[in-house]
Amino acid sequence: MTTSSLYPPIAQSLRDEVIGKVIQRCQSHRTSSGVRHLNPGPRPRLTPSGPEDTDGIGQNAKSCHDSSYVSLMTEGKPQQMSKMSRKRLHSSTTSVGADVSNGTAPLPSKKNRTQHLLSDHDKCRDLIIELVSKRDLRREKCRVNQARYRKRQDKFLADLELGNQQTRAEIQKLENQRQRILFATPTNETVWNIATEYFRLFRHGFTAPAPYSGLTSNEAEAVIPRQSHKQLEFLQAAMSIDVADGTLRGVDALLENWRLFSLYHKGIHLELERIEKDGACSVVATTKTSLTITENTIRNVYPHLSVNEFGDFELSPLACRLINQRIEMNGTVRFSWDRSSGRVVTLESKADMLTPMLRLLGSLEDVAHAFNDARITLEGKMR
Repeated sequence: MTTSSLYPPIAQSLRDEVIGKVIQRCQSHRTSSGVRHLNPGPRPRLTPSGPEDTDGIGQNAKSCHDSSYVSLMTEGKPQQMSKMSRKRLHSSTTSVGADVSNGTAPLPSKKNRTQHLLSDHDKCRDLIIELVSKRDLRREKCRVNQARYRKRQDKFLADLELGNQQTRAEIQKLENQRQRILFATPTNETVWNIATEYFRLFRHGFTAPAPYSGLTSNEAEAVIPRQSHKQLEFLQAAMSIDVADGTLRGVDALLENWRLFSLYHKGIHLELERIEKDGACSVVATTKTSLTITENTIRNVYPHLSVNEFGDFELSPLACRLINQRIEMNGTVRFSWDRSSGRVVTLESKADMLTPMLRLLGSLEDVAHAFNDARITLEGKMR
């Protein structure tokens, strides 16, 4: 081996890497109280043992660090440290030292925690999106099904209404044919019999068909045939199809006038006083009609007497003089007879409303004001 004064034989063992790893050993000594304390000295540098730490220097440094930690924890409290406390402290320091020597952290890093949270957030978001899409798809299917169902229902109702209209048109057509046949058939009645029967049927005004037991009026009208109305049957059998009474034309118009007159007045009583022959084919009947004027009469027949300037219902002084008054009207009814068909072709009815109204109101001006916008004429016909 080559030697030199500049390179001693142990130069290889005294290189900087070896000398730099040498640390001072910690020596403990006992105090007068008998408790061991570590010799204070410079704090050693803790370096974990690795592949290059072949001399156990890292292990010595760990032991020295643990001993120093125990000394610091027990300094000044030698009597208070029990045996169990020393064991717990020793186990905790041992576990801490093991973690430090192994180089592992007890908790994941902040970056790993953030990545984990982001991953969970993405999963929740994907799940929510999937649920929302399924819900929207289900709603869309429900809307389509409901629209299809409504379309079927509308078509069914439209077909049903069309069928009802066709049925009503067919019924009306057959009814017109029946009336033409009925009116074309001559009767064996005389004008005297027809006049007498007319006043018998209309002595109390219009009479609606008696409803069946347990049915309302509307239901009864749907169930009872139109021909079952006695007054209507009589007019159809005794009058011509185009019978006229002033401006009224036809059997239906005559019956509707009687219906409104009876609806708006109370206690109607038509009394036949006498019948006289007037010419070869007509007779004239003298009548007396009595009725009561009610608030319903004022509202519907004389509406201009029951509304104030603000459009509210309020009885005028003229209306107050008319309400709850019973009047009697003298009148005449002329029946013109057609011998070929055996039917009445003209019915001229007149009533004198001027005399009783003048007696109630006292002046022609008040009577004119009462009948100016009224729904009834001075001859007793509804407008």
